[in-house]
Amino acid sequence: PRERGRAGGGLIAFGTERFTDPVFQVDGRWFSLSSGRSQGARTLAPTWDLKNHGSGAPLKASGDGSANNPFRFDADEVKSSMYAGTKPGPLPEPGALIIFEARGDQRTPLLCLELQEADGSRWKQIISLSPSWREYRVHTATFSSYATPSRTNDYFRGAKAKMLYFGLIRQMAGAGPHRFELRNLKIQEADVPSKLVLDAGI
Repeated sequence: PRERGRAGGGLIAFGTERFTDPVFQVDGRWFSLSSGRSQGARTLAPTWDLKNHGSGAPLKASGDGSANNPFRFDADEVKSSMYAGTKPGPLPEPGALIIFEARGDQRTPLLCLELQEADGSRWKQIISLSPSWREYRVHTATFSSYATPSRTNDYFRGAKAKMLYFGLIRQMAGAGPHRFELRNLKIQEADVPSKLVLDAGI
């Protein structure tokens, strides 16, 4: 079967999404993009900075981020873009995982994450939400450079991390009220270095 696979063929997969967590060889071992160093993760205790671009009121925030009282963010109407941000502290320089649980209401299927470096560069990632809680393990190398042409062919530098934002954009949120919730926010050093992800073109 191995030789036949090398000669070509097809795969039919049933069930949930496939091929969403690529693997990389690091020092002779294979690691997935979502795997982190075994020594554990650092828990974030955010103090939220609520930003609003355009007209309208900013997000309304409540909760403490615990399992029984998650951070909850409500928007009466998304006029342009609305974010809740926090200072994450320096992130592991080789590559970091942003780990959290999230869910949205029926009207909020997408959430925008943004990282900013001390030089002002901006990096974005969009994730899908559902009304049920789901854990996310997002590698910082998968964030795309945004409105920073000089960094287009580069990757986010964790040691220079300034802000981490979660929010909504009008084009993806649509009209009407929206809500998303977060809990168990953590930072962990990734097993796969960001440079390796960039070189792979992912």
